[in-house]
Formats: sequence, structure tokens, C-alpha cells
Amino acid sequence: MVMKKLLTLLVVLLSLLLGANRPSAADDKLFQDPNPDVRMKAALAQVRANNPAAVPVLIDLLGVLPASKRGQVEEALRELAGDWAPSGGPAVEDEIARKIHRDAWAAWWSNTDGPALLATVKKRTLSPGELTKVKDAIRRLGDKSYANREKAMVELVARGRPVLPLLKEALKNSDLEVSRRAQRCIVRIEEEPGHRLPAAAFRLLALRKPPTAVETLLAYLPFAEEDTFDEAKSTMTALALQDGKPDPALLEALGSGQPVIRTVAAEALAKGSGKVPAEVRKLLNDADMTVRLRVALALAPRDVEAIPVLIRFIGEELPGEQSWQIHDILSQLAGEKAPPAPEDNAESRKKASAAWAAWWKENAGKVDLARLAKPNLNYLGYAVLCRAETGIIEELGRDHKPRWSFGGVQYATDAWVLPNKRVLVSEYNGRRVTERDLKGKILWEKRITGMPYNIQPLPNKNVLIVTGNQIMEVDRSGSEVLMINNIGAITNAYKTKNGHIIAMSSNGVCLHLDAKGKQLKSFATNRSNPWMDLLPNGRILIATNGGTKIAEYDANGKMHLELDVPQITTACGLPNGNVLASCHNTGRVMEIDRRGKILWEYKAPNPFRARPR
Repeated sequence: MVMKKLLTLLVVLLSLLLGANRPSAADDKLFQDPNPDVRMKAALAQVRANNPAAVPVLIDLLGVLPASKRGQVEEALRELAGDWAPSGGPAVEDEIARKIHRDAWAAWWSNTDGPALLATVKKRTLSPGELTKVKDAIRRLGDKSYANREKAMVELVARGRPVLPLLKEALKNSDLEVSRRAQRCIVRIEEEPGHRLPAAAFRLLALRKPPTAVETLLAYLPFAEEDTFDEAKSTMTALALQDGKPDPALLEALGSGQPVIRTVAAEALAKGSGKVPAEVRKLLNDADMTVRLRVALALAPRDVEAIPVLIRFIGEELPGEQSWQIHDILSQLAGEKAPPAPEDNAESRKKASAAWAAWWKENAGKVDLARLAKPNLNYLGYAVLCRAETGIIEELGRDHKPRWSFGGVQYATDAWVLPNKRVLVSEYNGRRVTERDLKGKILWEKRITGMPYNIQPLPNKNVLIVTGNQIMEVDRSGSEVLMINNIGAITNAYKTKNGHIIAMSSNGVCLHLDAKGKQLKSFATNRSNPWMDLLPNGRILIATNGGTKIAEYDANGKMHLELDVPQITTACGLPNGNVLASCHNTGRVMEIDRRGKILWEYKAPNPFRARPR
């Protein structure tokens, strides 16, 4: 009997690996198995496959499992719930406490059903009539009457976060009064972070799959903020198929008059459906350049018709230096036969495009599109250096030469370039975090009692600040919205997308904390003085500051990479899987591939950390 159960569970796990994610009779049988370990393994596997029937099974297990086994279930539920997760765990370890905790999770699941999730998204979506009123109010920000201008501001602020994308567009208005007042409205609205739509809403929509979810998300997109836009896109990709066929709402959206709607619908269908609908491929000839580009990138790993479109784009002047980014993407196909990368001028781009066209003519029938990795068009190929004792922040371009720099920083330990050409800097000796322009002028400052080791700008515009024994989150007014100071000596910490925190202790233990600082799990690296970077795939990159090792671990503590780098100080991961290493004592910044080969090197005094941008 035990062997039969194990074989059934193995079939479920294999079906997930092979893509058969729909619930089956085997799943239902395992969910009802009298052995809680069997129920747990089956439910954990199925919740990852977006099977909502697995969630009540996990919740019920909270009242049954001992503390030693409950952590895995709790972590899976908190991954789903995010900011909506019930706080804490059982205060004591007895049957009643476990049942109370289980019932708190059951209430969460009951209150986040499909209709409730759709309602919370719709509350942040403007109807056509409301949109007309908002546009009129923005126009009245420049009215001749002072009273009318003030009234328009009151109306816009009262509408809250849904109007932020429209107000940000109004910042470009040629009427200075309109742009100035739009900025003031934005500041007032963003002072209310509690009105933000939690990312958990999108994860749960993908799990619950309520009717009209896709239509609701498509209507929401024009009013989505930066940090929720990608979440909404991911959910639509997960919902792209309905009963094995492309969702009708997404097919209809391909003909939308709004380019952003056409783009998102096409990306969802290209990535989330089995056979790519012909209607998606038609958008490779869309009148809007951004639509053509995004659709070509989405189709490239599975449709050869996208490759010539990308090649033509190399010859155009694209925003954000995307010509060479497309070159890098195509280079994954061409390998050593890839033409030289274009320089930053029109003539070079046209030559590069022609060279790629010639390569494609010769190789179109023998390329393996599966070699194309997911493109990252947010990565520019730059490196931001913190030169500690010298007090200099500088940025290297793709040619590994300085693009800009400024001084006057009191021992820089970390720096991030923000989207508005500002730089967030942690100043160890200054006991502060500053935001500066590219000339070094201080525009914002937060003084702290400890010395900051690392910082992290968050999607909600807050900043995570880490000292030797504290993790704090501060908002734009400088107010502390989170303080964790009970976890001992640490060197680094970062916040994950689901609100959890990964911290590295000075004795080499990696800590996984929930959003309020409660430890969920940990693993020992047995490394001294480790400095950490959190990679996009959830892995942890560690450099033994002053030692000779760089190592990469997964969330469970399994090591996947180890490199020898003498006198290493810190290391950050690159989108291509390589490592950007800084050696403070020897004055070197290097890109190192996963075999340990140094691809390029830049020499400068005291580079404490280099972050890719």
C-alpha cells in the first residue's frame, strides 16, 4: 500500500514536470490520503501548478503537522498571501493553538475568493466616465482661475492611486502650471502607501481563475503602477488558456486601440498558450514600434518570423540603448559567428543590421530558437562602482570606461541608480543614506544611528537600509515603516518580491525572514565574513570579504557554484549568469564567467562594491 501511494505521488510530480498541470483524480485521492506527509507533498506540488484545491489541504495541515514539518507549508502559503498573510504563528505548541492558527489561514482563503479579488482590482480601475472626468481635472490644473486649479487638485488627490499614471504623463505637459501641480498631486497620493494594490491579488487571481479575470486585468492595465504592471502581465500569461484554447478576451484585445493593451495581450498569448495564434503574429507588422518590438521579443524563442523583425530593429534608433541589447539576444543564436556589436551611431547600427540580415539568410534553417534566454531590456550593461575611502561613485559604460562620477561621499558601501537619473547611496562613515543627482548634489537624506552596509530601493518607493544589526524600511518622508533588530550581527539583507527578507549573518548563516522579521528558515554556509547579493531567480551569491571564494546557493542551501577569486570583497550577479566582482584591496572590478574566467577588468582605487545596471 505504501509503495502504491509513493508511485501515485511520483506520477503527480512527473506530470507537473511534463506540464500536465490540471487537477486529476489522482490529485484528489492524494489530497484525502490519511498520511499527512503524502497530503503535504501532493498539495505543495499542486499549489505550484496553480491548483486552488491544494490550498485548503495545506491550511488543514497547519492544524495537524508538528512545528518541525509545518514550516514548508507555512512558507508556501505566505508566498501566496504576501501582505495579506495572517500575522505570526501559534504562540504555543498545542492542539488548540495550531487550530487557531489554521482558522486564521482559513479566513484568509475565504476572504480572498474570486469575486473579492476582482472587486479589489476594479476599485483601482477607472470607468470611461471617470477617465473623462480625470482628464478634465488634469486640464483644469492649468486653469486661469486659482480656485479652479485648487479644486482640480483636490479632485485628483481624492481619486487616489488609479490616477497616478495619468498624472505622471501630465508631468510632460508644456504648461508648467499643469506639470507642477501634477507633481504635487503625485506626492500627496504616494503619501498613502496603504492604498497600494498588493501583489498577492495577482498571484491569487492566477490561482483562483475567476470568470472575467482577464477582462478585469486588461481594463486595469492603463491604471497600473510600475510594480503592479508586471504582476498583472504575469497573471494574464497564466490565464492565457481557457479550456485548452486561447482566452477570447485576449484575442479580442489584440485589436485594441491602445498599444499597451495590444502588447500585453500578445505577450500573454505568445508565452502562455500552446500554439501561437495567427492574430499574434500579425502584430509583428503593427504600426506602433513598441508593439512590434515587444511582440517580436515574446515570439523569438518559438517563431522564426520574429527574428527578421528584431534584426531590422538593430538598425533603428531605439530608446534605452536597445539596439545592442537585441544584438546580445541574437548572439545567443549565432554564438561565435555573431557580427560585431553596433556602436552608438546610426551608420554603425545600419551596418550591424545588414550583417545580421546576411547571417540570418545563411543560417535561418538551422538555428535552435530554444537557445534564446528571456531578454532583460531593463539591463543596460553598465556597472555602478562604490569607491569606499575615495568617496567616489562612478558608472562604467559597456566599454568599461567611466560615463560619469561624483565625489564627496563619506565611505560609499552601496549605490543604486534610480529611474529618474538619481543615485541612492549608503554612506558608512556618514551614518546616512542619501539620494543625489549625477553631479553629487544631495536631494534627499536619511540619517541613522548605525553604519549602513547595504541598501535597496523598493517598488513602493521606500528604501531598505541594513546596518550591522538592524534592518529598516523607510518611506520618502524618512519615517521608519519597518524595524528588525533582533537577529544578531548581519552583513547584508534584501527584500524579495513577496515581501520576505533574506539576510546574511556575519557567521555565515543565511536567514529567511517573513515580512515582519520572523525567521522562517535558515541554512549555514560555513563561510566567514560573507557578503551577499540576492539574484533574480531567488539564489544567493556570497563573497567572503577579504577571502578567496565566491559561492552561489539556492534557497535550501544547496551550493551550485564556487569560484576562486583572490582578495574578493563583494560580488553581484549579472543577467547572463556571470559575476561582477569587486576587490577592494587590489583595486579591481571584474566580470567573471561561471567557469572562473575573467572576461574584463577595470582598475580603480578602493572599489568596495560594483552593481550592474
